[in-house]
Amino acid sequence: MANSDPLVPFGIAICIIISLFIVVPFLRGKTDILTGWNTLLVSLITFTGLGSIQVHYVSSFSYQELDWFQPSAKEVQWYMWASASFIVALLGTYYLFTPAKRFAQRRLRNWPPVDLPVTASILVACLFIVVTSFALAGVTFIGPALAKLGHKAAVFACVFSFMLWNRNRLNVSWLFLFFGVLATAMLYCMLVSPGRRLIMSLFLGPILCVYWTQVRSWKPSKVLVAAAITAIVMLGVSAVYSKFRWYNLAAGERRSVSGLVAQLKEVRSRGNLFSTLLQGRLGYFAQENGHFALLTERYVAQGTLVAVPLNTFRFVATYPIPRKLWAAKPEVLAVTITHDAAHLPGTTWGVGLAGHGAYEGGIPALILYGMFFACFMRLIDEPLLLQPTNPFLISIHAAALPHVLGIARGDIGVLIIEIGECILFAFLLGLACRSIFGTQRLPSSRPSLPWQRNSRPAYPYSQ
Repeated sequence: MANSDPLVPFGIAICIIISLFIVVPFLRGKTDILTGWNTLLVSLITFTGLGSIQVHYVSSFSYQELDWFQPSAKEVQWYMWASASFIVALLGTYYLFTPAKRFAQRRLRNWPPVDLPVTASILVACLFIVVTSFALAGVTFIGPALAKLGHKAAVFACVFSFMLWNRNRLNVSWLFLFFGVLATAMLYCMLVSPGRRLIMSLFLGPILCVYWTQVRSWKPSKVLVAAAITAIVMLGVSAVYSKFRWYNLAAGERRSVSGLVAQLKEVRSRGNLFSTLLQGRLGYFAQENGHFALLTERYVAQGTLVAVPLNTFRFVATYPIPRKLWAAKPEVLAVTITHDAAHLPGTTWGVGLAGHGAYEGGIPALILYGMFFACFMRLIDEPLLLQPTNPFLISIHAAALPHVLGIARGDIGVLIIEIGECILFAFLLGLACRSIFGTQRLPSSRPSLPWQRNSRPAYPYSQ
């Protein structure tokens, strides 16, 4: 695109600098590798770093209706300042604001002892939620709420069934139970959602179980190899599902078990499982994030989009109110820009950090959002560092990390809700189990770090 030359060194700088914030602390033994914080940093590399580079090397949108747009030099400069402001606020708050860390370490510490009765109860509860979400899908308010719970229940069931086998690997029955749960959860998730994040969560769950219970105490070189394999697996799952996840739209039919089975057979027979990834390359990762951010700046400057200060926080605060009761309640930017500005109602866009800044109050809003996400990541990570084998907390990570990966892409309001629901579901599930089976509170201690192999606090299991 025109005037986009500065975005290439800017994107490269972001990729290098943010990568150092991941690798250096890990190699120094100061942090784990598979955390919410590092996932957010990878999000910045993918969508802000690679997204900036893509603007220069891809001169047009995937939508022909938008080919008229070319960013000005001033818009490109503002895009860089806005993105950098968020990143500086994020890093500064995370590393310097210690009260957020202490606050997070005191949260999510009361859980039931995870023995066979508790695990069985959780699996039954998750199955009940999944089945009920199908039966009541059309009921106002209750249907959408159960659908949200069903997404989390499927992921939690995979984690708990895997942990059941992982504690006793000689028990073949538990292994077959896990495979059955995983297959059922996969089919359910593909039926209810064409989104890739839900499927990725199912496969991420067992990987996180192995990491937090075993792999994190390995030598750094071996852990990095394991992390690279994890990334390849997640990328492969995403790429394969991308080949047919929208199959029902082209055929004009409802998603069904028979339709999904037919698609899986067709994908296997055709081969080229990763053709979607290989053909898209840079675009598959960046997803035109920089393009849409710059376009949002233009729409706001022209008055095509009317700026709404802190719209993300407004959306999150009013989310529990059904839109049928309040039709004019705040809407996410991903929907507003496509419906009201671009007049492409059949899709939604992730407009990136700079796009949200242009719409929601400029650089001050982005600084506030950067500070918020730094604290939010503490709340996700710190409890697990204190209880690295707790399946409730591992389940939160499995369900939430694919959403964390999308934060730099957007829409950040939707992703905050999704991540918050993962935490809330674990809390309510743990509360229900505690009311029946009692509470096993881990004594206060310092967070477990990778090199503390012998002193690492483990979540107590009853045999």
